[in-house]
Amino acid sequence: MEIAATYPDGKFETLLRVPRYDFNWQLLYEFEHPKAAPIGTRLEVTGAWDNSANNRYNPNPNSEVRWGDQSWEEMLLAWVTLQIDPNTDVDKLLQRDPRRTSAADAN
Repeated sequence: MEIAATYPDGKFETLLRVPRYDFNWQLLYEFEHPKAAPIGTRLEVTGAWDNSANNRYNPNPNSEVRWGDQSWEEMLLAWVTLQIDPNTDVDKLLQRDPRRTSAADAN
């Protein structure tokens, strides 16, 4: 599992990488020092899992695994918490960027 940030200036940074994640590692990961994320920063979570016969923890490699809340289903999640500077205009922060419109908005 990996969490990465793309900053407004185009810089890319991997914030967290957990190779060979184990189901029993449902932990809280915290930065030693806070990370600044300027307005416009995009966070992306990527995960992959081994559903093959080579995975000794896979009970049935022939079974299709879908998203779900049960432990036999896939439930990749990344909780990200943030702190907003108290001097920030929250209404402005949460406004939709007029440059980012969908096809549905255009109709």
